[in-house]
Amino acid sequence: MASRDFFIHQNYVLMDRGYPFLKGVGSLENKFLGDNLSAIGKPIFVCGLARSGTSVVTQMLQTHPDLGSLLYKDLPMLAMPYFWSFVSDWYYRGVKPHQRPHKDGLKIDPNTPDAFEEFLWRKELDDYQKDQLSTWLGADFADPSLEQCLKSIIPKVVFIRKAKRYLSKGNYNLFRIQYLASLFPDSQFVLCFRNPFDHAHSLARVHALFSTQENKYAGDQMAILGHYEFGPQRQALGDKKAQEKAWKAGADYEGYLYQWLEVYQGVYDHYLSDKILRKRILLFDNEALVRSPQKRLQELFKFCDLSVTPSNIKKLSEKVHQRNVYKASEKIPEKLKKDVEALYKKLKSHL
Repeated sequence: MASRDFFIHQNYVLMDRGYPFLKGVGSLENKFLGDNLSAIGKPIFVCGLARSGTSVVTQMLQTHPDLGSLLYKDLPMLAMPYFWSFVSDWYYRGVKPHQRPHKDGLKIDPNTPDAFEEFLWRKELDDYQKDQLSTWLGADFADPSLEQCLKSIIPKVVFIRKAKRYLSKGNYNLFRIQYLASLFPDSQFVLCFRNPFDHAHSLARVHALFSTQENKYAGDQMAILGHYEFGPQRQALGDKKAQEKAWKAGADYEGYLYQWLEVYQGVYDHYLSDKILRKRILLFDNEALVRSPQKRLQELFKFCDLSVTPSNIKKLSEKVHQRNVYKASEKIPEKLKKDVEALYKKLKSHL
């Protein structure tokens, strides 16, 4: 197992270090495909803090034949997905569905979508880690290199999947909705959230899991992909002071509650008061999905302008599993508890 883990890790290193060359090959792909590539139309961006249900929502949507996503089998050649598509099935032959490292019951295989687009943001966005990881990007933001990259790769993903529209999972895209809405004028956004106390416990659990020796490569791999939610490479988001103070004291749960409050207060302030942009955002409550999966899935597909039969909705709803409900054992500041409860109530009032 150790040798297999090392081999997988080298794939991530190859993807990271070889990006300039692979990007150049990707440019040749676009010239080769030429008129076969369609204009980008009505892309869907699924976003929200990690552990908010973005993976489940993306996997549900990805079952629709009109949608195409970046998949595990696109690794490690994300920058040249078309040429790599002739090799990827052979490369990943024999890989069967298996539980992902989060140990949350979700299974992955080479055809599973995930937040691989973030790797491109990390490579192309100026000052990504220093300033832009959790900066709220407005409609007036511009980054020509990033925009050229996205507009180069997205049509190829749609073409390879024989789809009509692009489906993106990107947790940090919740900071970029105004920018993406401007960049792709007909885009739609599914913004996931979850009961904050359960959410913080889930983040703390996965952080502990990814911080063990058993997952010694996980931190580096997630950093390469542009994921800093948990593990040795964890970073605070937004106003970092309260989060970092709690984490330094060993209070992971409390720190993640501060993070939830910081991030979703930004969501409330930046998006929910904008009547025009709000129409393009589906605020998606994970608890509501668990309670009423068929109803919420119908709402999801309808918002995304995707036709789906009742029988397919029923099949998909059977894959929605009950989330763990945690009993808070850690003491947290009373003001933090009240502020989190108040914001959660305000978010639910906008459903």
